[in-house]
Amino acid sequence: MGWFVGGFVKNLGIEDCAISAKTGSNGALVAEKNNGLIENCYSTGDIYCQNGADTGGLIGINNKGNIKNCYFMGNIHTSGTVGNNLGGIVGKCLNSDIENCYVKKSSISRENTSSVSGCLGGIVGYSSRCRIHDCYVELVTIANKSLYGSNNGGLVGSFNY
Repeated sequence: MGWFVGGFVKNLGIEDCAISAKTGSNGALVAEKNNGLIENCYSTGDIYCQNGADTGGLIGINNKGNIKNCYFMGNIHTSGTVGNNLGGIVGKCLNSDIENCYVKKSSISRENTSSVSGCLGGIVGYSSRCRIHDCYVELVTIANKSLYGSNNGGLVGSFNY
């Protein structure tokens, strides 16, 4: 799904995805979500984006919506000259709730050749006014091969409230 506004997605799984994109927000389920609910969903596989702004295992950007009981297992990698926010569940989370989600046996990595930094996190790359609770990561590798600084965290790369 490219852009999702309102409504809900429930009980959906995407297995062995292979997503390759040149730019923009990317996720196995939704590139960008505004409002609504995603519940009991998962994805497994590989997501690669060259110059991708916000990339997540499930959702690239989540704005004013809820995510419950979801998981991701796979690899997320971006490269290029654009600042990237990468997360196992969501790349960039704004004004939302994430509950009971996990990421297992995954790698989240970025190679950047510009002066623009980004955020990498096991659950969420960049978070602003998001409540993240009852979530965990297990056997997750976060690797940032960037020329400039970045925020990296096991659960959240950067958390602003």
